[in-house]
Amino acid sequence: MKQQSSTVVQITTECVEICSPPDAAIQGGHDMRKLIYAVLRIDNEWRVICERRHIGHFETQNQAIVLGAALVREALEAGCEAELLVLDRAGKLVGERFTPSPPHADGQPLDA
Repeated sequence: MKQQSSTVVQITTECVEICSPPDAAIQGGHDMRKLIYAVLRIDNEWRVICERRHIGHFETQNQAIVLGAALVREALEAGCEAELLVLDRAGKLVGERFTPSPPHADGQPLDA
């Protein structure tokens, strides 16, 4: 196995900082930041790609998807929209979009 769990945590933290747009566009009072992560096979390994940066080197697609899901979760917690694209067996990218939970009256997310 090429990837260690402690490295995944470090990579996850670094990616959110790397991929977060420095100046988020504000439109209509809403923060319009959106992060897109893609799980792709490059050469003989799986990687997560964000903003043209390659994150991690994985032997299996499932390992890369786990990191991609963790990155999406962190993006949502930071108040960003996120999209996770995964290469399917036919070679097409299929994705799912996620939006952060709206805050409750006390400032906490509804699902907290």
